[in-house]
Amino acid sequence: PALGFLGGDLRIEGAEDLTKIYTLVLPSTGGDFRITGATALKTVLADELTEAGGAVIISGSPDLVTFTMPGLTTTGGDLALNNTGLASLAFYGLQTVGGELSVGSNAALTSFRATELTEVTGSVTVIENDVLAVLELPKLTSASSLVVSNNPAR
Repeated sequence: PALGFLGGDLRIEGAEDLTKIYTLVLPSTGGDFRITGATALKTVLADELTEAGGAVIISGSPDLVTFTMPGLTTTGGDLALNNTGLASLAFYGLQTVGGELSVGSNAALTSFRATELTEVTGSVTVIENDVLAVLELPKLTSASSLVVSNNPAR
């Protein structure tokens, strides 16, 4: 059966041999969508996820090269993508982040786009992405602060 709703968190922590995560039929979580320390992770596909009641955190996955979450419109908490191997990152439907937005220490990241994002409750921090050349947040109208720093290609 397809998991239609997860009332709490989806957490994957320290799964060092995990290479793929597919949550193709999960439309929402009541809590966090959190993947940390999955050092061999290469692929995350969460195509149907539209809402996370808590944070969306992907961190400590330096081999991650494929990440899709095209339907995500809102997070109730932070959105953080740090220390990944992603070359590009796009959230075309994301409108609201209910916490901090952090994109940092992604050595291969050349572009970050959140074209519909209007509101971040906390700060927006884009730091230490060595080859970041494109940062698009064209509709962002509200955030507590905006820090773009140490992105040498920018």
